[in-house]
Amino acid sequence: MEKILVTRLENIVTRMENVLLKCDGSKTDKTDSPSAPSPKMSVPKSIELLDEATEDKIEQLCALSTKIGGDVNLLKNLIKDALTEHRNFVWTACGLSRPNDVGITKLIESLSKKICSTTEFKDNHRTSPFYDHICAVEAAIGGLGWVVQPKTPVPYFNEAVETSLFYINRILMAHKTSKNEHFEWAKTLKELLTKLHSYIRRHHTTGLIWNSQPGTKPTKETSLVSSAGSPSIPPPPPPPSLSSNSAGAKDSGVAALLDSLNTGLSATSRLKKVTPDMQTHKNPSLRGDKISSTNGKTGKSVSQSEPVKSSPKILWDGKVWKIEHQVENRDVVVEVKDKKEAIYIYKCTDSVIMIKGKANTITLDGCSKTSVVFDGLLGQCEVINSKSIQVQTLGELPIISIQKTDGCHVYLSRAASDTQIVSSKSSEMNVSAQLDDASEEYKEMALPEQFVTRIENKKLMISAYNQSLVVQGNAEQTNRTTNLMAPTIFLQGHGGEIYTSRFSTNGDFLASAGYDQQIFLWNVFGECDNFAVLKGHRGAVMDLQFNSDSSHLASCGTDKSVRVWDMETGACIRNFKSHTDIVNAISMNRRGPEIICSASDDGTAMVHDFRSKEAVKCYQDKYQQTAVTFNDASDAVICGGIANQINVWDMRRNDINYVLSGHRDTITSLSVSHNGNFLLSNSMDCSLMTWDIRPFVPSQRLLANYHGVVHNFEKNLLKCGWSPSDTYITSGSANRFAFVWDVKSRACVYKLPGHLGSVNCTDLHPTQAILLSAGSDKTIYLGELDLEDY
Repeated sequence: MEKILVTRLENIVTRMENVLLKCDGSKTDKTDSPSAPSPKMSVPKSIELLDEATEDKIEQLCALSTKIGGDVNLLKNLIKDALTEHRNFVWTACGLSRPNDVGITKLIESLSKKICSTTEFKDNHRTSPFYDHICAVEAAIGGLGWVVQPKTPVPYFNEAVETSLFYINRILMAHKTSKNEHFEWAKTLKELLTKLHSYIRRHHTTGLIWNSQPGTKPTKETSLVSSAGSPSIPPPPPPPSLSSNSAGAKDSGVAALLDSLNTGLSATSRLKKVTPDMQTHKNPSLRGDKISSTNGKTGKSVSQSEPVKSSPKILWDGKVWKIEHQVENRDVVVEVKDKKEAIYIYKCTDSVIMIKGKANTITLDGCSKTSVVFDGLLGQCEVINSKSIQVQTLGELPIISIQKTDGCHVYLSRAASDTQIVSSKSSEMNVSAQLDDASEEYKEMALPEQFVTRIENKKLMISAYNQSLVVQGNAEQTNRTTNLMAPTIFLQGHGGEIYTSRFSTNGDFLASAGYDQQIFLWNVFGECDNFAVLKGHRGAVMDLQFNSDSSHLASCGTDKSVRVWDMETGACIRNFKSHTDIVNAISMNRRGPEIICSASDDGTAMVHDFRSKEAVKCYQDKYQQTAVTFNDASDAVICGGIANQINVWDMRRNDINYVLSGHRDTITSLSVSHNGNFLLSNSMDCSLMTWDIRPFVPSQRLLANYHGVVHNFEKNLLKCGWSPSDTYITSGSANRFAFVWDVKSRACVYKLPGHLGSVNCTDLHPTQAILLSAGSDKTIYLGELDLEDY
């Protein structure tokens, strides 16, 4: 045993001597040779692609800003600074692994300051003659925050682009005749946003890519020059020389170690025998002893870092009042000047907020012990993820939604007696209402939290367990007006916003499509199952239309294509690529051989025939076209766009027959009545209009105006439509409601809540009183209506 141990020790000594000799040789070489120069820094591929996409447009935009002068010239520096910080952040991400939330907050601090600077500039220049320019830039710069969106950066940036395009289009409209530097400035900004959007979609589809080139980071020089001329990193400083004293000490220590190992067989003589009383598994008294520290140092306990406290703010960003991080502030007052303004209250604690004036919507998110008092709302009040909330309305309140909230007390005025309350995953909810007309006192009632479900007489009966408020519902009502399986049906399956949805001509099924680039087909009756999904578009699907017998479905989208699908096989049988920009709307003729008309951002309305690959008709306009339809005889194309007017093109003469003027903002949808005599138009001026489009009609073709619809900053193309008898019309709204009006009386007969986002499309069933609505909350509702002469 001892011979084996000695042999192993001698082998170890030999290996250590060889290692020491190598170390001495390498040390001599390093001290004699000069330091090697550092290799030239390489620019990450992601930055090269970003510069290639945006560099030219940034220079053009800055040059035009200087030419315009004034506030636009001042805006130039904000644009450059923000885009530079954005470029640096992407470059930094190329060299790092994704940090935690605290680390990301520190990294994006510089970019956040630049975005806030743009917002402050906008707030301080509300009276500027270039306010549209400022708003367009502020909305676009806000989209640079896509870099911290983990999974959906493209929709985040796309929302900012759409907001910016609203102001860009206003500039284009204001200077459409002269086409001066303002026109070119707006056009260049739009092209810059388009290229940046394409870059994000292609290279950062599911979030910013981190650590693609480990170790790289931008410097002051690289952030100011282009990627083609990146300077090299200076060589590292020479290593510090070792003093002779430290070297001698090291050598003496090694020698002592070698001497102790070269003792031969006596190497084990100093080893001590471990007796049983020294072994913890045999001596229980040793198990409770604590291991003493040999170096005498005391360890430090690791404590969690303190949460970052955000500064309170009350900010108007041109779309929404943002009230955030208010703590023990009971004097918050916001004055609303326009009914389109929305209020967003985030993470406020022990505060009282007063809203003066009638607003659109109010949202409380993540608040605690907060009270909100407001004069009234056009839309809904929403309470999410909060605790101990009090909400009081002094006027009207159509609907209040309470979600994931513990403790919410709602005070309803006499004017809000018909308020609808929707709750889910919430507790301790109470309502106080003024029920007595002769008294100002409030009567308090508790909202039920538990329900009892039972089957009686082959019907499902639901009742509230709380006896203070009994609510009963019958899943199978006696007075049914349609063949739907239930009075209200909820469909879900899309992965993004739904922009369009239509019933088939016979009403047996419906189609829906939107941001997820897919077309879903659903049964209307029975289980309403999703029986097919049509795939092929490479961008969001903007509009759908069935032909006269529902054998074909036409679709269009942001991929600039118009497609036709066979409803029997689900195959794409036509793919027209005549447009050069986004295709916003589509329509199929009612009579004669099948033809399709489409409207696009390239300013054209085109007509396609199934028998030809190219467009057979092209009607050019100066500005983007957003809505289109055929007349009943299919001999005229009716289209509208951002020019706020509707052009009726005669297909035989290839010229404008007449123009319908009256709207004050972009036309979002057009629909011809089933009898072919009237046209319904929807516009971003928050109105719907009906027109007489019969031939030989006096000059006054405008028949009626309908109000109630709201177009928020989202600026989606809200669809509209007619009932089979042309007695009722319908439209969605950005305030989360679906509307139905009586055409003759102009009265709103239905204002239906339920959606949690903008209702982008509504449609009325061709044979039964069923309303279809689809929206930005990725959901579809089928609702049974009770209407006479439907």
